[in-house]
Amino acid sequence: PCRAAKISQPVTRRAAIKIAGIQIFCSDDIDRNIRKAVRYIGHAAESGARIICFPQIFFLPWFLKEETPEAFNHAIPLDHEILNPFREAARDHKVVLICPFFERKGEKTFSSAAVFDANGTAVGVYQKAHIPSIPGWNEKYYFQPGESGFLVMDTACGKIGIQLCWDNFFPEGSRALALGGAEIIFAPTAAAYASQERWLHVISANAFVNNLFVFRVNRAGHDHGLDFYGGSFCVNPYGELLADPIGIQEGISLVDIDLSIIAEARTQSGFFKDRRMNLYGNLVLKEEQEIR
Repeated sequence: PCRAAKISQPVTRRAAIKIAGIQIFCSDDIDRNIRKAVRYIGHAAESGARIICFPQIFFLPWFLKEETPEAFNHAIPLDHEILNPFREAARDHKVVLICPFFERKGEKTFSSAAVFDANGTAVGVYQKAHIPSIPGWNEKYYFQPGESGFLVMDTACGKIGIQLCWDNFFPEGSRALALGGAEIIFAPTAAAYASQERWLHVISANAFVNNLFVFRVNRAGHDHGLDFYGGSFCVNPYGELLADPIGIQEGISLVDIDLSIIAEARTQSGFFKDRRMNLYGNLVLKEEQEIR
């Protein structure tokens, strides 16, 4: 069975599961990108994956390098037909899918990730909380800061949270998800240049201090002048790599995890039971005062 034990309870059985990250090259042909992504879902499912994650904005060309009004045509609501192949793939293969997309909700647009459960229904949508504006990633032009909050989604295969790309550099999000009961954080990213080492450091740190699994799934391929380097990897609750990053090519990162070690890691580390809440109450207030 896929259902994972609650991390707050002692685990009396092994909760093994296979998860997958799919890094694919994107072209300007969106329909082709989607067909290819669906084929990869089938391959991952045939290999035993029960939860499958794609990179940030994975089926669209990298329009974020420029500020182009026409690119807002890519923004879609959750019920748009373009997402139907992923709903159907989740249902047909009985897998949980994390599908990042350019979301339109009313008059607002977000960098979001839909989670489709193993029956094809949408469990929820996470909206990226922290929006960068740096050369090549003009995200503030396209996206509002997310309004979903840090969602812990209870799926057929465990409790998961999402931190989209830049979110991972803000430790509060990972801690909020851990406190909410997340067992795995999926980190869909779109990183280029020589940034793999810093990503390895921050993902490993977030996994270790929160004693949960974190799976970074990065975009791959040359797209609109940027070289996305892939290198997807998963880290366990001790902050250790479960396998070497898969490299720069298109492909699937398959990882076997055991959810029962979350409780073991938390018992050993004491990071949660030794927290001192009486010292943290004014943390946000103090930060706001310093910024002003």
